[in-house]
Amino acid sequence: MSRISSALLVGAGAVTASAALTVAFALGAATSAAPAGSDQSIVLAEAAATPVVSIQGDQGHPARLRVVTTRTERQVLELGDEGISFGSLSFAEGEIRSKRRGEVIGRYVFRGLALDSLEPGGLEDRDITVEYTLPDGIILVSGVVSAPGGLPPSTPQDQVIVGGTGRYAGAGGSVRYVPIDDNEQRVIFTFAW
Repeated sequence: MSRISSALLVGAGAVTASAALTVAFALGAATSAAPAGSDQSIVLAEAAATPVVSIQGDQGHPARLRVVTTRTERQVLELGDEGISFGSLSFAEGEIRSKRRGEVIGRYVFRGLALDSLEPGGLEDRDITVEYTLPDGIILVSGVVSAPGGLPPSTPQDQVIVGGTGRYAGAGGSVRYVPIDDNEQRVIFTFAW
């Protein structure tokens, strides 16, 4: 069975929206498949290093969304000892792309509060809030990350989706950050409705 016919089977409801879906196709061209009136559809875009997958669940709500973020700016406000320490605030913003080096489809804003800081070069915990602004709404994420002092996380991290607007109104679920480098990461949203 070809990858395209596999995608069509998923879009045709062979896998229901309530099933745990993991799709990582590497198609050369964008594909969209769903029978008329179906609750489920799958949209697969050209996949370079990061496949972009938006799987729709019941009533048109997305079940999963994969994007790549690129940080364009970062500032730190030190409130305690010199260097990042308990209470330091960090702010970042950047671009959201459908794939690495793809077209910009949105922006994100990050705010973090250092909760503790270990020995120099050790990990610190940060209480974070991230707003992802996409063409069809905003996704709000919150949680605690562990990262090397003053740097983005170097290992995959999981956070919670606490809500959204527009198409993401009423969203819950989880998000997984997978670092690519110090300024870029894969972001995988798994929605619960």
